[in-house]
Amino acid sequence: MRSFHELVTEHVQDPSEASEYLKASMELFEQDGDLDAFLAALRTVADANGGMTKLASE
Repeated sequence: MRSFHELVTEHVQDPSEASEYLKASMELFEQDGDLDAFLAALRTVADANGGMTKLASE
C-alpha cells in the first residue's frame, strides 16, 4: 500500500493537478498562515517534477 505522500507525488506530476494542489495550499495558507505547510506542498510539487533545479531551468 502506497503512502499518502506517494499518491500526492504521483498526481502532481500532471501540471493541472499540480496547479490545483498549489492553489488549494495557497488558500489554506491565506486562512491559517501556516507557511511550513505551503512550503511542503511546493516542495512536493517540485520534487515530483524533477526538483527545483529542473523546474528553474524550464
